[in-house]
Amino acid sequence: VGISAPPTFMFGRELSLSQQAAWFQRGLECLRDCPAHRRWVSLEPLSFDVSKILAETDCPLDWAVIGAASAGGKTFQPDVEHLCRAQDALHCPVFYKGNLCSELALRAFSLQAAIAPLRWDSWRGEFPEL
Repeated sequence: VGISAPPTFMFGRELSLSQQAAWFQRGLECLRDCPAHRRWVSLEPLSFDVSKILAETDCPLDWAVIGAASAGGKTFQPDVEHLCRAQDALHCPVFYKGNLCSELALRAFSLQAAIAPLRWDSWRGEFPEL
């Protein structure tokens, strides 16, 4: 069972940052309480810093997917600091979608000394054990 991080726009209306955060936190709480064999999150879009919510909500995760948000012909890349902080807050295998641009990966790599480093040895390929 999994949940997605809420987008910035939904049903033609913009969600505030506090609405997005409340939605994501409530989703993690429901996921935590769900009797599931596997729990996972999709951080697509990763449109805000979810690291504090991930750290404060005691929800054991088995997998996470991180990617850019796709909307028709446009793709919206996550903020590099949000990407690094999310990676640091997740204690599970992470699959990075192919829609993350290589420039973002390079910028994240250059910030690794200031922010927790991404696990570059497993970029885009981690899956939970069966």
